[in-house]
Amino acid sequence: MKIFISYRRKDSTYLVGRIRDQLIAVFGDGTVFRDLDDIPAGVDFRTILEKETAECNVMLVIIGPQWAGITDEDGNKRLFNHGDYTRIEVETGLKHMEDGTATVFPVLMMNAQMPSAEDLPKSLSQLTYQNAISIRNDPDFHTDMQHLVRDIRRAQGFAVNDISVDHFEPETIYIGQGPFFMGSQVAKDIPLYETPLHEVLLPDYRIGKYPITNSQFEIFIHESGKLATTTMGWDGQKAPAGRENYPVMGVTWFDALAYCRWLSQKTERTYTLPNEAQWERYKEHSLSVGRFI
Repeated sequence: MKIFISYRRKDSTYLVGRIRDQLIAVFGDGTVFRDLDDIPAGVDFRTILEKETAECNVMLVIIGPQWAGITDEDGNKRLFNHGDYTRIEVETGLKHMEDGTATVFPVLMMNAQMPSAEDLPKSLSQLTYQNAISIRNDPDFHTDMQHLVRDIRRAQGFAVNDISVDHFEPETIYIGQGPFFMGSQVAKDIPLYETPLHEVLLPDYRIGKYPITNSQFEIFIHESGKLATTTMGWDGQKAPAGRENYPVMGVTWFDALAYCRWLSQKTERTYTLPNEAQWERYKEHSLSVGRFI
């Protein structure tokens, strides 16, 4: 994934550096492009901008209070100049959005409002229909950034992507390939086994959207010949009446593994228990989107 940050230096340099740093911390080095940091000296910046805008999957259009109204030395609005680089960047992002290869996010800063269609050249009119997100200064900056990261993840395939399942199968959620940070920084109250904080790259996988229910586990019990344990609180080999859709409780690790093997054989799909990294990324994703929809 590549994220391109489009902005005007006279309008919104204020928080752009912090936004870039936060995105790199989440998505990794090499994923975020900002001209001030990522165009080497002595190269044709036009070529670099053309390449980066063409290859990005996500474009953040940073809009400050003056973004649409900044003028050139003759008093003409720069956005109405066909050679204006900000205009070219956004035009390219919108074109790739139409092709289905990119997502464009208007990002409002310093209490800016979305420009109206009359404030923009026709080639940028679609921007006014893109739902915007606001990034404010402290104390709201980190909360706003969490929302932006959540929406970028959703746009890149972290959202619910259901497959057809039978009544006995768990509903799952798709989580795309990507890096995340696992563990903790060394600190006084942090156990050593939780350290260090390190980046882990996981391939894409699916994970249960909800806990396995009593009724789903009951089918496994009956078909596999396993016995329900007393810790499950069942009525013999039958799930408690009225609690069929409650999460199954008191299941041992061995029974959970046996359930996965049975489900794999029955569906001809591979089911297994999540490893630590998959579980940690699931929790991180769950917190970032405020539970799945």
